[in-house]
Amino acid sequence: MGLVNNALFIGRSALTAYQSALQVVGNNITNASNPNYVRQNPVLARVQGVGTPMDWMPGNGVQMAQLQRHIDEALEARLRNAFGDRQSAATEQRGLERLEAIANELSDTDLSSYLNAFFGAFSALQSDATNSSKRTTVVKTAEALLQAIKRQRGEALSLRDEANERMRFLTERADEILTQVAELNVRVAEAESGGKGTANALRDERDALLRELSGYITITVREQEGGAVNVYIGNEAVVQFGTSRGLVATSDFEDGVLNVNVRFADNNRIVTLTGGELEGLALTRDVHADGHLSRLDALSEALIREVNVAHSSGRGLVGMEQVTGTYAVTDPALSLADTTSGLPFAAANGSFQIITTDVDGNTHTTDVFVRIGVGGVPDTTLNDLQAAIDAIAGVSASITFDGKLSITAADGYSFTFANDSSRVLAALGINTFFTGRQANDIAVNDMVVSNIDLIAASLDGSAGDGTNAQRIADVFTRPSSALSNVSIEEYYNRMVSDMAVTTAAAISGTQASEVIVDSLVAQREAISGVSLDEEALQLIKFERAFQGASRYLTVVDAMIQEVLNLAR
Repeated sequence: MGLVNNALFIGRSALTAYQSALQVVGNNITNASNPNYVRQNPVLARVQGVGTPMDWMPGNGVQMAQLQRHIDEALEARLRNAFGDRQSAATEQRGLERLEAIANELSDTDLSSYLNAFFGAFSALQSDATNSSKRTTVVKTAEALLQAIKRQRGEALSLRDEANERMRFLTERADEILTQVAELNVRVAEAESGGKGTANALRDERDALLRELSGYITITVREQEGGAVNVYIGNEAVVQFGTSRGLVATSDFEDGVLNVNVRFADNNRIVTLTGGELEGLALTRDVHADGHLSRLDALSEALIREVNVAHSSGRGLVGMEQVTGTYAVTDPALSLADTTSGLPFAAANGSFQIITTDVDGNTHTTDVFVRIGVGGVPDTTLNDLQAAIDAIAGVSASITFDGKLSITAADGYSFTFANDSSRVLAALGINTFFTGRQANDIAVNDMVVSNIDLIAASLDGSAGDGTNAQRIADVFTRPSSALSNVSIEEYYNRMVSDMAVTTAAAISGTQASEVIVDSLVAQREAISGVSLDEEALQLIKFERAFQGASRYLTVVDAMIQEVLNLAR
């Protein structure tokens, strides 16, 4: 009966092995559309057993010796890196395209249109300096220009705020993934300690999490003995077996600006962001949004300085009875060229004129000198300037409690300014068109808004003279020291051109990374993906084998019946 039992065992092993193989094929087929599934393959092996009656050793049947998981770990690592590069490039591209939309160039509402309209309004005023409509247009176009600058600034700030919030969300999600990977490490190790491929589904789940994580930040994965993996960010291990160091997002003020930083939870050290969406967000925020804000500030600073320098040397249709500077000094005893004085720019060696007019229309011109860098002579301070102006008949000067120069005409007098070669009037905010320092606070001087006759279109003071209006119009195309001797027009054109070039490069980078990802995904599908055609062939093969084993057992059963009949 031993031989009969061996025959039954062979048949039973075949049924069991091919039934298991059919289950594997069925599982592959049902997961054909699951992008995170790795194809499995049943590996069959002979079972050693007793010999035949003639001492031959064909074996004792078949068994499913291994459940093979088709995966290339090197390819998976390359794919994770490619995912990170693609996400970084795509995120940076979206940020740049958003900035291009904010600039809205080549439309009727772009900044270049507003700049042309503003300086064009001054050019038009030159030919008809007494025209109140043209003076109003100067103010209105200026206000429209500043509104456009502030709109761009506000939207750029919104872009960096959105980047901050997205970074916070992704950091929290990345921390969750790291915790899950650590937990899966333990489960995989426990499951694989019993063999039989029981951890394959857990490995699929872990690999999917690691791919998702690689889309947020570049990681390195190293499998350890026992099936667990260590995860590294840069050279820092962030997951080791069942322990995750964790990631946290912190809000930090850096140079007065709120930034979200990604840190290791255990020691609060800042994580260097390389690859992934987090890197793209950081580039969008720190390079592109902040860069645009810096360029808007530089443009606004040059606009304020150059227009104010030209305007402060001109004269309006009426004189002033009182004026207070818009810029304060930190200490009235400091040189007006001192970089710590608090002024937007330093005064230069030179002079300006104050023209006083009495009630009868008589005028008197006084030169006020500003000494800067003259050997043997102390630099002029605000105290010196106040004393010099206060000594002029018809006007008085004082320094306000917050460090601003204030000039007041005596009863029956008015005053104007001319020929400021020292730039001190613009530096102090006297007889200027703009107030503020940068894009966040640039504004039209309230004195000009409330009295358009104070727009300094004239140089000689005559009613029809528009020479200074043209000087202000020429600021647009004249090299500016505030912009490294580039004109405002050229500077803005470079802003737009550089943004277009950078965006085009980002689009090319995204397209290139997409090609790499698509190629690697195709390679992965060839190795790890399920082919329904191949599985159909496997299904037929194992089905036929199962049917053959069943037929074999039928024959064995018949043989047993024959033996029993002989024994009766």
